[in-house]
Amino acid sequence: MIAKHTKTRFAVAVALLLLAAGCADSGTSAADGAATPSADPTPSGASPSASSSSSASAPAGPVGNPLPELLYRHVDVARVLLEGLKVELKVLQTTTAEFLPGTVISQTPKPGALVKAGQVVTVTTADPPACDPSYPSLCIAPFGPDVRCHDLRPNKGFEVLPPDRHRLDPDHDGVGCED
Repeated sequence: MIAKHTKTRFAVAVALLLLAAGCADSGTSAADGAATPSADPTPSGASPSASSSSSASAPAGPVGNPLPELLYRHVDVARVLLEGLKVELKVLQTTTAEFLPGTVISQTPKPGALVKAGQVVTVTTADPPACDPSYPSLCIAPFGPDVRCHDLRPNKGFEVLPPDRHRLDPDHDGVGCED
């Protein structure tokens, strides 16, 4: 009894897969594993109408795979996501302190666009500036280790702009490392 239900469920699952793949109306049979034209490609009792189009003149479905969302991911994650699509990844860099280094901040084509194997996908990643713009008179790495005033001697009283990532201006008056 269980085997009968399993066979029925399997047959229903195969039929649903064929319908989803668009093979149900193509006149093929999956029973022998090869595409074999059936004797009557139209359902019994139905006659071909003028509105039905021949499969030779029917437009092909969408070609390609949808491009995943890559924005705000690290470029290494983007590479992994694109591996299966077999597309060529082109990486551009732009200097910004807004994002962590290597973060994808734009992509072309847009997410969801259909891409083919070999097509070029361009991403722009964040490249940190050499010096943090919050400290215009000093060159402090924006994403380096935390810096303290004693590390910057003899520099005192330098300009600090928000955001003060290293907390060199605790009273927020725009002057860093005051005595």
